[in-house]
Amino acid sequence: VDSVHDCPPGLIWQGGRYIPWGKLTLDHYISFVKIYNQKGIGVFYTFSNTCLKPEHLEDDMCNYFLEKTENPMNGVILASDILRDYVRSQYPKFSIKASIANMSTDYQSLLSLYDTVVVQPDDNRNYDLLSTLDTSRLEVLVNEACVQNCSYKREHFDYFSRNVLERR
Repeated sequence: VDSVHDCPPGLIWQGGRYIPWGKLTLDHYISFVKIYNQKGIGVFYTFSNTCLKPEHLEDDMCNYFLEKTENPMNGVILASDILRDYVRSQYPKFSIKASIANMSTDYQSLLSLYDTVVVQPDDNRNYDLLSTLDTSRLEVLVNEACVQNCSYKREHFDYFSRNVLERR
C-alpha cells in the first residue's frame, strides 16, 4: 500500500457523504496522517466538492488541515478548477488528482492539468481509449456509488456536495 484515500468529516471541500465529527478532532486526523506518513504511506484527501465558490477557498479548517499535513507523499483528489488552482499555488507539495466527480472524459486535457487522473468507472473497460493514454498517471476506481452508466451521476455528486456545504 503506497497511499490511502480519506477525508476528515466536517471539511467543506469534501464532496462525499456528510458524516458528523463524533469524538475525533481535526488534530486527531492530522495525527493519523502523520502516522501513515511515518510508515511510508501517503494520504489523499477526497476534496471533490463540485459546488465550491471562491469564498469557500478561505475556509479555516480546510486550510489548517492542508497546512499541517503538506508533504509530497500526500495529495488531494479534486473536482473543482478553482480549488485545483488554489491548492497548486498555496500548497505546492501536494500531488493533485482529478476526481471522477469532475465528470470529464477528456483525459488528455485532464492529464495536462493534474498529476494523476481517476478514470470514469464507465471507461474502466474501454481498452481502446485507455491504450492511447499514459496509464502510469491513471487510476481506476472500482467501488463507485453509482451504477454503470448512471444518467444521474452529476446530480448525485452535486447533491452530496451541497449537503456537505449546508450541514457545516
